[in-house]
Amino acid sequence: MANKASGVYTIDHIGAIVYVDTITNVNSGTSLSQVSNIKTLGYYYFDGQRWQPIAK
Repeated sequence: MANKASGVYTIDHIGAIVYVDTITNVNSGTSLSQVSNIKTLGYYYFDGQRWQPIAK
């Protein structure tokens, strides 16, 4: 899943799709910009800057 280390994902990862089935430490206060939109379970795609939810 989306690693919380800064800068892990680059433009080479545009279009990558993941399914988030477990969310931990969401309220830890350490949300980095690339994973800041991951708030619920479901599918996300990488737009080159951050993970975006795929609408149902």
